[in-house]
Amino acid sequence: MSPTPKSPATIALEHHLSVDRPSETIGEDGFPEFPALNANRTVWSWKWTSTGLSGAAPTLHVTGELHFRSSNDLQYQAEFSRYDRLVTNSRCVQVLYSKDADEVLQGQRSIYRIFAPIVDYSPLYFGVQRVVGQDSVSAGLVVKKHGGEGWLDAFYADALCQIAGLWVNCMMDDDEKDMWIANGVEHWLRAPTANIKASSKEKWHVFCQHSRSADGNSVLSDIFIFDATSGALTEVIMGVKYAKVARTSMGKLFSRLTAQSGTVKAPVSQSVAPVLMASAETPVPSQPTPQTAAAPVTQKAAKPAPETPSINVVGKLKAVLADISGLEPEEIKDDVELGDIGIDSLMGIEMAREIEKEFECTLPQDELMHVTNFPSLLSCVQGALGASTDDVVVHSSSASEDEAEDVAGGATTPASVSTNATSVDLDFNEALSKGLELPQSAILKAFGETKLTTDRLMEEYGNRGYLSTIAPLQDQLCVALIIEGFKELGCDLAATKPREKLPSIPYADDQKRFAQYLYTVLETAHIVELDSGNMTRTHIAVPKRQSADILKELLSSFPEHACCNELAHYTGSHLAGILTGHEDGIKLIFGTDRGRELVAGVYADNPMNKIYYAQMGDFIRRLAASTSQRPSQGPLKILEMGAGTGATTKVILPLLAELEIEVEFTFTDLAASFVAAARKQFKHLPFIKFRTHDIEKVPADDLLHSQHIVLASNAVHATRSLPIAATNIRKMLRPDGVLLMVEMTEPMYWCDIIFGVFEGWWLFEDDRQHALSSAEDWEKVLHGVSYGHVDWSDGHIVETKCQRLIMATAGGKQHPPPAHRTKAAGGMTSATKSEKQQHQSSSPKPPSTSPSPLFPKPTSSKPPSTGHCILITGATGSLGSHMAAHYASLPTVTSVICLNRRSHNSPYTPLERQLNAFTQKSITLPASSLSKITAYETDSTKPLLGLPEETYATLSTTVTHIVHNAWPMNGKLPLQAFTPQFKVLRHLFDLAALVAAKRGPGFKFSFQFISSIATVGHYPFHARTPHIPEETMGIKSVLPNGYGDAK
Repeated sequence: MSPTPKSPATIALEHHLSVDRPSETIGEDGFPEFPALNANRTVWSWKWTSTGLSGAAPTLHVTGELHFRSSNDLQYQAEFSRYDRLVTNSRCVQVLYSKDADEVLQGQRSIYRIFAPIVDYSPLYFGVQRVVGQDSVSAGLVVKKHGGEGWLDAFYADALCQIAGLWVNCMMDDDEKDMWIANGVEHWLRAPTANIKASSKEKWHVFCQHSRSADGNSVLSDIFIFDATSGALTEVIMGVKYAKVARTSMGKLFSRLTAQSGTVKAPVSQSVAPVLMASAETPVPSQPTPQTAAAPVTQKAAKPAPETPSINVVGKLKAVLADISGLEPEEIKDDVELGDIGIDSLMGIEMAREIEKEFECTLPQDELMHVTNFPSLLSCVQGALGASTDDVVVHSSSASEDEAEDVAGGATTPASVSTNATSVDLDFNEALSKGLELPQSAILKAFGETKLTTDRLMEEYGNRGYLSTIAPLQDQLCVALIIEGFKELGCDLAATKPREKLPSIPYADDQKRFAQYLYTVLETAHIVELDSGNMTRTHIAVPKRQSADILKELLSSFPEHACCNELAHYTGSHLAGILTGHEDGIKLIFGTDRGRELVAGVYADNPMNKIYYAQMGDFIRRLAASTSQRPSQGPLKILEMGAGTGATTKVILPLLAELEIEVEFTFTDLAASFVAAARKQFKHLPFIKFRTHDIEKVPADDLLHSQHIVLASNAVHATRSLPIAATNIRKMLRPDGVLLMVEMTEPMYWCDIIFGVFEGWWLFEDDRQHALSSAEDWEKVLHGVSYGHVDWSDGHIVETKCQRLIMATAGGKQHPPPAHRTKAAGGMTSATKSEKQQHQSSSPKPPSTSPSPLFPKPTSSKPPSTGHCILITGATGSLGSHMAAHYASLPTVTSVICLNRRSHNSPYTPLERQLNAFTQKSITLPASSLSKITAYETDSTKPLLGLPEETYATLSTTVTHIVHNAWPMNGKLPLQAFTPQFKVLRHLFDLAALVAAKRGPGFKFSFQFISSIATVGHYPFHARTPHIPEETMGIKSVLPNGYGDAK
């Protein structure tokens, strides 16, 4: 079309691209035209037309212009630089990893499954790894390398444009019956310095800005592509136009257009979709996936043509259900209830999406709401396909009516099924003579040993200090969310005056308890006073910090608790909608991808939960090890209730697989969708079964007196009556069986803000005042319905009261509690000593955490070193860096130990991070001084300063001076918030005392504490002079805030 450009730096730019007819309808008669528009032959118009077999007037399909510009063109460079200033890579990254995103699609497989109803892409077009939508912008990560041939690589270009296509089709609020088709581009520019086709780069950040027309029928998207490594802007695609098209018209329009072209293309297994698919006037569907020989799409006649292939609707439909439920197609009977195979209202959304994708149809929503079983679903699908019963070939592969209901290793037995098993008629004592027996002494011994691990696990999972550091900030988050929600409901607490009567917030009838609870939270925070239903403002100022700012601090300071804090903010941001009934709490959490992701994280990753999942496993392992099993006795039967997302299951199953005795594990939940999801994930294990079960109902006959162990993690409290639920559980247990529950035993604001959006959280009808109960209340309930021995996990760390592992035997009697734990020498309890002896061979020995003058024996045999060794905390800060450098330069100093706070996001080693701190502060040290530097990153609030025992022992023989410089500066925090810093100080004192004890008489240890101007901030006021003397100050000189008091 053009002579070869004289310079390899010539760049082609696309302008005014417009699609009038889909390219799929271009036959062999189609031809392109490329007329030049200027004498220099640098601007070209182009179009693609076809005439059809009848020789009719040409049909225009697509038009555009190509402009060739030199990369040295100053005008072009200036034009492109404007876009570079308009949008930056940092802005893209900010959206791409935003914590406040509206929608997040993660993972290539998931993204293209979601996109499939719009475009069923060939893997050649795959490349999108992450897409985030926030307001009217979207950002994405694309991993795709340019093919290197020609200016345009269609696969590469399409992957970039998919970020915009995903937003308009999958994230923008719109009718699901419509879809959006790209049919034009205003300008497509490439950076003057870019040579993408010769580049080895393959990772791109894509930022899109979207604007919808006033009539709502079109969207314009501007796309900016950045090199993810350098952050450089490489391409700009301005004005990608999307037109709205009804999905139901797609097939008919495609049929009409292909008929006009005079040719018929056989559908392929996966369509290869170009960047621009069709115009608004002539939309084209993604090509269907054939199941039989291809046939032309025609208008449906009264009777199908003889050559029309039969459609195995039943077989294809069962294949879809099997994939969703985790069953095999032959296990799905023709009359099965969908709930019995795990497809409930939540799973039904995924089912409808998969069916529409498989059959290339749209299911009528009004009819879909009434679908409850396979026959009604089949009828719905047939109606959507426009098929009569003559069109449908039924090849049912269901099990015959007389086949067993339960399939080995993976069947679901509905709770309503009644069997003829003899166990139904057995009384409690007869059940004991059947199967494996568990002596109660073995149960009590195993649990007693498991209890001893509580304090150690609290330390290992980082929960010590939670109540004094993290929980107060979480409470602030929840109070802020409530204040923001009340303001949205017309009760602006910040705009009211002290003693002013406040209006009641509006709420739906079923949200009364939740609303009353929120009032009590505000009263506890002293923001309001409640009296006989009236709410009055107090003189306490409303906190000014926004919930988003508090969340940011929580995520930064305590990332291990991110799951709980993010979900609390997610649900708390919807309080107004929940309270008024405009939003549904269950759908908010379990009906959205974001909600499901966060709640699964709470169950699985909450550090407190992890402790008790580990203890559950520890108990089962100990009990199994002490149990002798004969082949004739059958398996150890374990059933998990309310298993939900499978957080506990994932911990227990690997353990069971390694036991040396035969095991049978049954996964149950009230929600059939959770059971189906579990079946898909775990059905490969030969010892697991699946079924739906309601804790509040009497067990099915085949479950009566059948289980050795029943597990439940934060499930039993979510019932109307604890006594009734506990009674039903006991009916499942054998006489020698045991109930093992993980239950929160202290209410937490963040937990109530999350689960309080569920109506069921507040439906208790017994004598509880809150959904959660103390361990002592659980004991009363369990003994009240004839359980035997009841016990729970405990320890000396205060956080053990937040949650417990509660054990109750089905039979027997309550045994005396263990002997009172008396303090041993050095503050260690005799129980703790016993635990250390038991676990010495299997796990690291936990350090002593009591502030006592007795210290661990050093593991190093080296004598105390000579020369000065300085240990300095906070050595990466401004003052700390200069002090560390100064000490390292002194000839009398042989070693400088830099003890720094752990950085979770730093890619550097501790020493590299310390040296970088020197560089950033323009500190230069000779090699002789640098060789003295050693750096550690640790959590000094933990015993032994969070260091390994060997390292700690070495420091105890080398350190001669401590300079304590690390201390967070925050004038807004109360004194209590600095509790962790006093723990650090205590641990440093312990190290100093240990060093002095080892050095012997005559050695003087040096301890220097870096204080603050806050300790003398008020001196000028009472002394009437700005000059601060070098002398001890009284308390009246200290700034009156938590930071000053702490220093």
